[in-house]
Amino acid sequence: MDPATPARSPLASFDTARLHLRPLQEGDQALYLHLYTDPGVMRHIAAPLSPQAAHRAFAAALEQTRQAPPKLRMWVLHERTTPATALGIVALMYREPTRDSVEIGAMLRAEGQGRGLSVEAQRAVLDHVFGARPFEAPPPARVWSRNAPGNGASIAGRLKLGFVRALSDDPHGEWMRWEMTRARWQALQSSGRDMALLNASG
Repeated sequence: MDPATPARSPLASFDTARLHLRPLQEGDQALYLHLYTDPGVMRHIAAPLSPQAAHRAFAAALEQTRQAPPKLRMWVLHERTTPATALGIVALMYREPTRDSVEIGAMLRAEGQGRGLSVEAQRAVLDHVFGARPFEAPPPARVWSRNAPGNGASIAGRLKLGFVRALSDDPHGEWMRWEMTRARWQALQSSGRDMALLNASG
C-alpha cells in the first residue's frame, strides 16, 4: 500500500447519511444482551442465548476486538438524529488465519428494522474495507456473508449491496452464502458514480 494512504485505525468511528457508527465498548453490554436474547432478532440466526451465555459472549467479543490484529471489528449503530439510542451492531468477523476473507453481518433492534439501516451501515463498512484507506493493509480479497434461505430481508439486502451468490460450505443447506470481491465493489462504486454524474448532467 502507498505510504500516503495508511490503513485506518481499527477503532475508527464514522458516519453515513443517517447513522453514526462507533466501536463496541464495555457500556454496550445491555444492547448486546438484548440483541442476542431477543427471539425476534434471532429468529433467522440461531436460538436466542440465555442471559448468562450472552454475558459470556459479550466478554469474548470485547476481547476479540482488542486483539492485534483483531479477530472481530464491531460497531454500534446510532441514528444521528437520536444519538442517545443504540439501534444495533454491524461486525466484521475474521475466521481465517490468513485474513484473506472476512464475514460481515448486522443485527438491529425491532425499531431499526425495515428501514434500510442495515444496508446503509454495511455499505459504509464495505467502503472502508475496500476503499482508499482500508482497515487492513493489504485488505482482504473478499467479504462474505450468509443468511437463512427464509430471511427475505437479508436476501434483499445482499442484492442491494451487490453481493453474488457463492457455493455454500454448509452440507445441510441451512445457509445461503454471498460474496463480494474488492474488484467488484470498486467497479460497482465507479458505475454508481458514473450514473450519478450522468443523471446530474442530463
